[in-house]
Amino acid sequence: MEMKERVFFEEFDSLYYFHGGSENWAMQGFHFHNQYEIILFLTDGALMEVGNRTYHVRSGDLFLINNKEYHRTSGAAGKTYYRYVLMFEPELLTLMAEVFHYDFSRFFENRPDPFLHRLHLCGENLQKVEKLFEKIEQSIHSQNRDRAESTVRIKLSILELIASINEMYQFYGKGEKQTGSGVYRKTGRGI
Repeated sequence: MEMKERVFFEEFDSLYYFHGGSENWAMQGFHFHNQYEIILFLTDGALMEVGNRTYHVRSGDLFLINNKEYHRTSGAAGKTYYRYVLMFEPELLTLMAEVFHYDFSRFFENRPDPFLHRLHLCGENLQKVEKLFEKIEQSIHSQNRDRAESTVRIKLSILELIASINEMYQFYGKGEKQTGSGVYRKTGRGI
């Protein structure tokens, strides 16, 4: 991929969580970081670029980005974009894969080919993923009471979210066909 724009490494804490909105939201250039990232958009109209792919975002679009992928997001001026963002160290999934004998990082590392970063969620699946994000948020906010217990709850909540997303990606990948635009279309209304 030829990049003429600025690419930078961005330092984050080992766990980063954001739920809310930003107005005039645009990254100055492509960036990457040590963490895996999950973004769930709750507003239409943003632009998500991952490597050489550009996605026009709809509300309910969920993105999985690994720690080696250059990416950036931007939105139209004057519009507020609402989203969930979760970033965490890949080691969490690696260590837990051994414990549970389950490939948590399947759609971060061991992706099917071709792979698109976007999964469009609607209905019950969207509600389920939002509730799992909220569960993580509650665990983060309760960290002040009992730090050790909260840390365990946060990690378990992240694993639960990943397992649910993996299941949805697995389902979504069946019966898909790739269109000329590089975007998958589900025969139906999405999941």
